[in-house]
Amino acid sequence: MRISVNANGEILFRERMKVEAEHLLTRIKREKDPSERYLLCTTLLEIFEELDIDVASDSPIWQEMNMCYQDFFVS
Repeated sequence: MRISVNANGEILFRERMKVEAEHLLTRIKREKDPSERYLLCTTLLEIFEELDIDVASDSPIWQEMNMCYQDFFVS
């Protein structure tokens, strides 16, 4: 992954959030405890919201995380 930096060499906010999202996704995939997986996924969804990334019910990320869209969003 290419990370953008500003003139001072600092990682830009959006780039930091993308890196954090990747770390969270990796942790979610490894986590066995359902309650911890739920908390990690909630944090990941907050990052996606901050980055203006829409995670639809049919998005492949749900299968990748082995989680259910309906557990997080109520119609």
